[in-house]
Amino acid sequence: MSTASRPYDSGSLLRLEWPAVTAIVAAQCAFAPSREAAQALAPVTPDPAAQMRRGHTIELAALRRDGADPHIGGAADLRPGLDRIAKGGALDGGSLFAIAETLRVVDRLQGELTRGGPLLAAVATELAPLRGLRSQLERAVGPDGTLNDSASPLLGGLRAHLRGALERLRARLEGLAHAKAYAPHLQEAIVTLRNGRYVLPVRAEAKSKVAGIVHDTSATGQTIWIEPLEVVELGNALREAEAAVSAEEARILSALSAIVAREEVALRRDLELLTEVDLVRAIADVAAARGWEFAETASDGRLELRTARHPLLVGDPVPIDLRLDAAQRVLLITGPNTGGKTVALKTVGLLTAMHAAGLPIPAGEGSAIPPTGGVWADIGDDQSIAQSLSTFSGHLTSILRIHAAAAPGDLVLLDEAGAGTDPAEGAALAAAIIDDFRLRGVRLLATSHYAELKQYAHVTEGVQNGAVEFDLATLRPTYRLTVGAPGGSQAFAIAQKLGLPTPLLEAAQRRRSDQGAALDASLAAAATARIGADEARSIAERLQERADEALRAAVQARREAEGELAIARKTATERAAEYAQSLLTKADALRAALASGSVTPQLVDAEGALRDELRSAASPGAAAEAAASADMQEASVGDLVETQGGSRGEIVALDPARRRCTIAFGGLRAEVDYAEIVAIVGRAPASPVLTSRPSPPPGATARLDLRGARVEDALLALEARIDAVLLAGGDRLEIIHGVGTGALRDAVRRRLRELNEVREVRDADAPGRDGVTIAIL
Repeated sequence: MSTASRPYDSGSLLRLEWPAVTAIVAAQCAFAPSREAAQALAPVTPDPAAQMRRGHTIELAALRRDGADPHIGGAADLRPGLDRIAKGGALDGGSLFAIAETLRVVDRLQGELTRGGPLLAAVATELAPLRGLRSQLERAVGPDGTLNDSASPLLGGLRAHLRGALERLRARLEGLAHAKAYAPHLQEAIVTLRNGRYVLPVRAEAKSKVAGIVHDTSATGQTIWIEPLEVVELGNALREAEAAVSAEEARILSALSAIVAREEVALRRDLELLTEVDLVRAIADVAAARGWEFAETASDGRLELRTARHPLLVGDPVPIDLRLDAAQRVLLITGPNTGGKTVALKTVGLLTAMHAAGLPIPAGEGSAIPPTGGVWADIGDDQSIAQSLSTFSGHLTSILRIHAAAAPGDLVLLDEAGAGTDPAEGAALAAAIIDDFRLRGVRLLATSHYAELKQYAHVTEGVQNGAVEFDLATLRPTYRLTVGAPGGSQAFAIAQKLGLPTPLLEAAQRRRSDQGAALDASLAAAATARIGADEARSIAERLQERADEALRAAVQARREAEGELAIARKTATERAAEYAQSLLTKADALRAALASGSVTPQLVDAEGALRDELRSAASPGAAAEAAASADMQEASVGDLVETQGGSRGEIVALDPARRRCTIAFGGLRAEVDYAEIVAIVGRAPASPVLTSRPSPPPGATARLDLRGARVEDALLALEARIDAVLLAGGDRLEIIHGVGTGALRDAVRRRLRELNEVREVRDADAPGRDGVTIAIL
């Protein structure tokens, strides 16, 4: 398989609603560049950038769990300003302040990421805070984007001169507005601004009374704004001061823009890194809020999803489980309409694409997706009047495009394969197309209603049937995907539940092909047999595990017993050696006394004591008995005793003739010599008194609801429930398994008949309760 990067098919991504997935991530981004990056996410196989994004997200989530919260709050989109600089333009004060603020964020973020994992630490190393540039910008530009007076040596003085000229002009005008020569001719005694010049509002009929320059007229013509001749020079001086300030500000902005231009490359790289960090933070937020997890990258090529959910479904969607590998590359899903077949296809396709794009997926632990292979989808109706395409032609055109481009390892999704034409011909075409994809090493999921395709899946190696379940009692789909058994359309059952007249229903049954009915029955029976075999194998594996565990426990118990015995022997040997040493010491003392030739009463006593001890030591075990403090003549069954090894146990049997007893150490029993008993430490607690089993209330019936459970879990729950009912004094258990395909019902009844605790198995007492089985215990 080629390792060259290959983007996913854009048309297939649209069919899978990929833009809606990226929109979820984009909504959590903090600024425009990261939102655009999220919306532009597209799976490519293989994609080193996606793997890096996955690593960044995992490390960021770990860093946040440790209490840190790296974010880019305060950063701005610098691209418009940097583009202007690249073309030789100058930036305004607002753009320069945005650069300073973004560099402040870079500086803070660098310190936070340094405490993260190796990938985030590498990002921190690459960030450039440009503290010198930031300091210059913060000194020159205020938060509102205006230049500070300290931006240059001249700017402060020029602004002070401008303020003085303005004050002089306004003071002179306000004096004129209240002067007797002007006041009678004004509309109001105010000073206002027109066309950059300060003027007075003069009534139109009195304009000849006020000498000056006319700058504007009101819309009604009743007011004329005139700059009196007496203040023209002051107005000119103000304009000159304004021009000087503007020129100095333009010079400062140009100089600062030139400094920024020298750091354009570093600033653009900082912006890229901020974009990636914010995108990763948005992915982590979405994953935490929606319960998404990263799937394992399966180097063995398997596609395995556990408790997978469609990422766009809200609420509590029903999860699906499936596995495609080298042995089983094709899954054919059948079942009723609106049962969830198409949703299952889209779920698998979207999750595969999300993994390739470096995103977590809504699936449980143990999910695995291969690192290579694109996704191709023929989902939906491609009929087009403009292009003269029918439903069948639209599907076939799409499949031909996929057939020409799909490569081994790709995932192909075919919805309603072969639909839109004669059923026999459509089924034959669909089987041929699916089989060709299979032989080419393509993973494939397809949905259909055709019985011929069910048979194809049943007899073809590497192809398996699957079904979406439908609850006939409620006429609603359960959306559960079952692998290993084909599904039915349930058309007759649905029609009956909806009230189709019985004669019409019977007529339809007669018109149905016997061959089709027989085929469905045989496939269902084969599926039931396969499920039964799988259950038996699973039970055998669990029994083998239990046997292995029991064997390990027995081996461990034996090793512990051997260890205790070795410790006891060592302790007895040490005590015997101490006893022998004491005898030798006494013998040496007696020998020394005899050598001195003096016979005293003490000497006679010592000689007698030594003879007694030697006489006792002549019998086996005497030394150990002398060292022990226990008086076994007083021992009885039920006493708690302590052995020389330090272990404690209960005496369950005594053999005085052999001077041995049987001691229970928990679940292990051992026969020991009296000499190994150090002390009798008390009596064992009394055994609990067995009481009679309680009787249940009259008419009480225990119930066990197994609907929705897997077969193996259901059988374990069934056995546990039977034990509980018997202990509670019950003799009747009602098992609710539902109708479904009947697999769970058959497995439950088969197990009930195998159990010795069950006396009778029968159907529910009341009519209409086909999903209930009664067990008499």
